[in-house]
Amino acid sequence: PNTIAKAVAVVDAKMAKCKQASVPFTMARGTATIPLPGIDVPFHSRYLRSGVGAFRECLQSKIDVVRMKQAVARLTGNYIPNVMARPFSIEKEYVESTFKQTQSPILKQLLDEWSSREGDDGYIAYTLVIELLAYQFASPVRWIETVEQMLSRGVERFIEIGPAPTLTNMMLATLKENEGKLGPVSQFSVLFCERDDDNDAIYFRHEDAGPDCGT
Repeated sequence: PNTIAKAVAVVDAKMAKCKQASVPFTMARGTATIPLPGIDVPFHSRYLRSGVGAFRECLQSKIDVVRMKQAVARLTGNYIPNVMARPFSIEKEYVESTFKQTQSPILKQLLDEWSSREGDDGYIAYTLVIELLAYQFASPVRWIETVEQMLSRGVERFIEIGPAPTLTNMMLATLKENEGKLGPVSQFSVLFCERDDDNDAIYFRHEDAGPDCGT
């Protein structure tokens, strides 16, 4: 607490000094801070809970119930939502745990109707995935727990797709710090794919991919 209070005091003093001099306040990169110019939104913070409803509507317009039903088998036990930091499931216990974590009114309604909804895997998965994603941007990142889940399941290949290798560097640092327990970093494959330049790698477009499934 004292360390945090001192850090806050330093920031407050710097902000006051900048305000007095009419110059912009800039942050430096630190152990727990990564300043992103042009972005002033507290992502993965509960301060964004008021935006969950709007994000939910956006997700509902993009995710199809029928396709979600087809994806249930692939998601179950494989998808690890940031909100829960444990493999996805459509069991009632998982929905209850997600509700406890988010207090989502949509999940509360699903639980209230469980007796009539049980067995409707597509609807349960659709509702649960949307709520998990809607609350993800307004919930803390559970990086350590998620990585532990993947490593405990024997995952050795990690791929990040995005504009910069942020998670790639975090994963490499995590593996390096735990070499004594996990073994040498060289036994793991940590790859970064730039979304615009690595389409072939992202979509597994290889010359030796074999015949198209439609032929």
